[in-house]
Amino acid sequence: DEISSHEKTIEVLTKEMKELTDEIAELGTAGEKAKEERESAAALYKENSEAHTATIKAISDAIAALEKSRAETDSETLSLSQQKVRQVLELLGMKVSAEQRAKLHGFAAYEPKDRPELEAEGDYEGHVKKYSFK
Repeated sequence: DEISSHEKTIEVLTKEMKELTDEIAELGTAGEKAKEERESAAALYKENSEAHTATIKAISDAIAALEKSRAETDSETLSLSQQKVRQVLELLGMKVSAEQRAKLHGFAAYEPKDRPELEAEGDYEGHVKKYSFK
């Protein structure tokens, strides 16, 4: 009778050990999966962080070029400003509204027209109307 109870105890403990061994294996697998997910998330964060840094730099460069072109209106500066705005557009992609994208694209595609030769020089007096009041 005592031997039988010890054999039952051994059987129960063996079964519990197997269950615990299986549980440890599952936890190890879950830990590995969690580690892989953390590494994947860290890589994604680094990629997005680098993209945001590049976007911020491109926007800063575009702003600087626009501010410089406000003071200097030569075609080389305008071309440089347009190039910077095109870079910003490429980096921003679909993250801006259609209206914002259209405005940036409009500036980037702007072609200044040649100014016509003015022929009205010295003709100001001919265009002034004199009014008489009663």
